[in-house]
Amino acid sequence: MLITPEKFNEINQEFLESLIKNGIEENLHLDYKEKVVHNNAEVAKDISSFANGDGGNIIYGIKEEDHKPKEIIPINEKDIRERIDQISKNGIDPPLEVRILPVDVNINSTKGQVFIVYIPRKYPILHQAKKKKRYYIRTEFTSTPMSNSEIKLAFNLSYRLDQKLEDYRMERLSKIIEGKAQLNVANLTRIVLQMIPINSLTQSLNIPLDSYSDILQRYIFPIQRYGYKKWRMNLDGFIHWYEDEKTNPHSYVQLYRNGIIEAVDCYLINPTEKKNGPDYILNITYIEKVLINVIQKYFKALKALNVQLPIYVFLSFISVKNYYIPLEFQFKLIKAKSDLIDRENVMLPSIKIEHYDIEIDRALKPCFDALWNACGQPYSLNYDENGKYKSD
Repeated sequence: MLITPEKFNEINQEFLESLIKNGIEENLHLDYKEKVVHNNAEVAKDISSFANGDGGNIIYGIKEEDHKPKEIIPINEKDIRERIDQISKNGIDPPLEVRILPVDVNINSTKGQVFIVYIPRKYPILHQAKKKKRYYIRTEFTSTPMSNSEIKLAFNLSYRLDQKLEDYRMERLSKIIEGKAQLNVANLTRIVLQMIPINSLTQSLNIPLDSYSDILQRYIFPIQRYGYKKWRMNLDGFIHWYEDEKTNPHSYVQLYRNGIIEAVDCYLINPTEKKNGPDYILNITYIEKVLINVIQKYFKALKALNVQLPIYVFLSFISVKNYYIPLEFQFKLIKAKSDLIDRENVMLPSIKIEHYDIEIDRALKPCFDALWNACGQPYSLNYDENGKYKSD
């Protein structure tokens, strides 16, 4: 039995009592705790052990005996939910994103709450209990320290995941460049955005997208929305695109059933026609703002679909040789324009997202800095000295 976030709305006191009535025993995925102990290091140990194992639930507020639930003990302490969340983020390295469900209970006129914590499987990416400086793993009934050989194996598998990510990125880029993607956009110059949950490469995932039509319509739209809107379910999942009057697509986003998002756009970057020929201008401020906005929307969708973190974000700019940033016009600098991009394709560094509440503009700064580097500039001028994006 695994209580996932999509089942949270089904959980109430009657469900908790059924665990006791049916004698549902603790196991690899389930642990009962009478209370949240005051020792934060112990809480971090227990939570991290599930992440390093196969994921699961800790239920705080149920007393156990011989690994079976005996009775509900209502918890009346303040800020328990916030405390568990902070321990998951600050007491574990790297931080964990857990989901916490408080369940109101009334036992013999004693009111309180039971807290169900859902911890996603993160293996082979290991999470350390920071104060204890150890890696733990959930076994059948307890949290035990991982052996050196177990840790070494996990790190080796994690290294292979990095290679899998890069291989997937390059494989898809090759298909897009060769015109073998879901839709062949009309222009050679393109922006390619890929968002890849690590679990999509380690597990067989199949999100029932037909159950989330409102989420798809609200958040899954192309990078640029101009022209005639089209969308449909397809074999891979859900695709949404815009095309011109000649039915040539110029921007699409594909949400795969395993949680991967791929968006391709040829509208954001286009040469400006002048008397003496095309001028290859990067409207950099507009590009950055559009990408920040659309990536924020995609993360909202993935969170609503209960896609587990971490998620890797890849940005690539295809066929952009000789493009430049107009420094004088956009940023009032003495130098009229930046250096020209000296290569056809610019693959920006990956960004690893481990929290859904992260500020996306800050997270993307290394990516945008690298794009400015490609134009001979030290960093993006659209950020202030504190790393915050300038909204105006």
